[in-house]
Amino acid sequence: MAQNDNHQSKPPVVMVVDDDVSVRLIIRSTLELANYAVAEADNGRLALELYEQVQPDIVLLDIIMPEMDGFEVCKALRASPSGQHTPIFIMTGLDDTESIEQAYEVGATDFLTKPINFPLLSYRVNYALRAKRTADAFRRSEVRLSNAQRLAKIGHWEWDMRSKTVHSSSGIEEIFGRTQVDPFLNVEQFLACVHSDDRELARYKIERGISEGRGYSLPLRIILPDESERILYQETEFHVGEDGAVLGAIGTVQDVTKQKHSEDTIHYLSYYDALTGLPNRVLFTENLKRAIENGKRYQRYVVVLLLDLDNFKRINESLGFQAGDQILVEVARRLRSCTRSGDIVAREGTVSANELDSADPQDAVARLGGDEFVIMLPEIDHLEDAVFLAKRISKQLIAPFNVGHDELFLTASVGISGYPEDGLDAGILLKHAQAAVNHAKQRGRNQYQFYKKSLDTRARKKLSLESQLRKAIDKDEFVVYYQPRLNLRRNTTVAVEALVRWRHPDHGLIAPNEFIHVAEETGLIECLGEWVLQTACSETAQFQEMGLRDLLVSINLSAAQFKQERPAQRIAQIISDADLAPRFVELEITEGLLLEHKHNSLGTLNELREHGLGIAVDDFGTGYSSLSYLKRLPLSALKIDQSFVQGIDNDDSDAAITQAIISLAHSLRLKLIAEGVERASQLAFLRERGCDEAQGFLICEPLPADEFFEWISTEVGTAVCASTAKPALADIGR
Repeated sequence: MAQNDNHQSKPPVVMVVDDDVSVRLIIRSTLELANYAVAEADNGRLALELYEQVQPDIVLLDIIMPEMDGFEVCKALRASPSGQHTPIFIMTGLDDTESIEQAYEVGATDFLTKPINFPLLSYRVNYALRAKRTADAFRRSEVRLSNAQRLAKIGHWEWDMRSKTVHSSSGIEEIFGRTQVDPFLNVEQFLACVHSDDRELARYKIERGISEGRGYSLPLRIILPDESERILYQETEFHVGEDGAVLGAIGTVQDVTKQKHSEDTIHYLSYYDALTGLPNRVLFTENLKRAIENGKRYQRYVVVLLLDLDNFKRINESLGFQAGDQILVEVARRLRSCTRSGDIVAREGTVSANELDSADPQDAVARLGGDEFVIMLPEIDHLEDAVFLAKRISKQLIAPFNVGHDELFLTASVGISGYPEDGLDAGILLKHAQAAVNHAKQRGRNQYQFYKKSLDTRARKKLSLESQLRKAIDKDEFVVYYQPRLNLRRNTTVAVEALVRWRHPDHGLIAPNEFIHVAEETGLIECLGEWVLQTACSETAQFQEMGLRDLLVSINLSAAQFKQERPAQRIAQIISDADLAPRFVELEITEGLLLEHKHNSLGTLNELREHGLGIAVDDFGTGYSSLSYLKRLPLSALKIDQSFVQGIDNDDSDAAITQAIISLAHSLRLKLIAEGVERASQLAFLRERGCDEAQGFLICEPLPADEFFEWISTEVGTAVCASTAKPALADIGR
């Protein structure tokens, strides 16, 4: 039987109005068993009197009654102040459409058809009361917001271009001095309210915002109907569809007439971002122009680092703009911490007194708009000095962002340009920094890229590399290396990760980070990934025949393989052809790939698990995953990204993130693997915190198949399975 919320001290009151005493009796019995209080009336007139006495939480109202029918009673209740929001259920034996329509027309919340399904009645009543409480809370919140905005002289509005409608708060009407406000529906009508001296700037901002889908801030003066003048500050953000078209806009307008009388306020609103308090594009551009002039005079470099948060749009779409704004404010705070006083010059080493005196950390960081930030380094000796700051920025962003009950992880792509090599004026430097950001995103995000002429060099190198890569596949120049994974509880090697290497005839052994991105962009990754899968499975089967009976191989699965038609069937066939049991194969899929194909990945993963394969999330912690989504996936393991492992023994934020991921894995009952372990102190940290497995140079670097088998067969190696009596890595991390 449905129950009411435990926090209620008194049971909710249900008023039953019906001239049939038997119906009232059964309803009373049913609802009292569900812990409701019941008040009864046998006609409409008494119902109205009883309502004012008991103020029920919900009304069950029959239609056909003496003196007043149910339609009249419902209409009267809705006309009274106390009955406007009370749920009213019309009970009737009439199931014709006309009666139902009339019930809704007079304000009924819902209807119950006689004979009433009494076992379900209490559930429907409970659901209606929960909905009422939610609506009541929302109305109270709206009143509080309205009062706060009234005191602050703020109004908000929302414009939907598809429906051509505008919704605005009462504060908008007060600010514009009109009982009906729809000037946002028509740009010309809005501009007619604007002071003639401000009209041109307002038109430019609005038209550019609509065409580019970029939000804007706009201080302007308006003329009220009584010819008086007010000074407003308007913030506007646009909602852009996947095709880039503007779908609508949201904005706030504040009456800052009194504040504008202060020159300081005028300056702040003109030159600083209202959300983060950072300098805006206008102020930053002015500062950059001055820095370039100084650089020209003293023959020093000026560097611009443009930062764009990776996949930030997903946060706004998933958690809303308020959560996004909260994150932007925190990003601004962290960036400022990168550039305050002694840190204003990014290079390592000493900082001169003159440099500290000329550097203003408050103006070094700016928000250009959206999720774009920019940092300026004036008067430095080498463009490469910006690398130290780029690394510092990345380290600052590694720590999780707490939004409500959610813990989010962000990365950023950074583009770097410098005066005089990459441009002689502020506009060109910003443009080239943006080009470098785009290049960083194309390279996989979460990295920095210089502009300079090296982009052209890289482009030519990429074309050459693509041509050589195609030939390398035909010439069988690739080889699989194996890196052992150590079980931290048993101190034994239980698995290996298969890693591809390119044995270039001229350049020697090439690591995958030099060619994988080219293989992905050109489509060669699919055949290369399949070759790695075939080779790794065949060689692992050979390892098992040579005595390593329980050895598991972990193999990276590319996006191309994951997206191909029926990937699970194809992968299972390759493993079968290699005479390897599927339970000895674990596929590593990046967190980003799972999120990018969120709607299609579940079915594919289920098929892979049905074939008996393990599924590990690679580089975990570098994307934005929700716990509810992870719970739905048929995973077997999480791999902590090495960027977190590197600092766990000397960086509190890395240690906290790693501990959080370990706890998450335990709660999901997933095996946890740490990558990039290079120091004994790191291994000790992981073992003490309950991490299951680890890999890295401390244990063993990646080795070709023959060297791996030689390594594991020696006393330096480790027992692979319980039946092997060789000693484990007894002294590592102890």
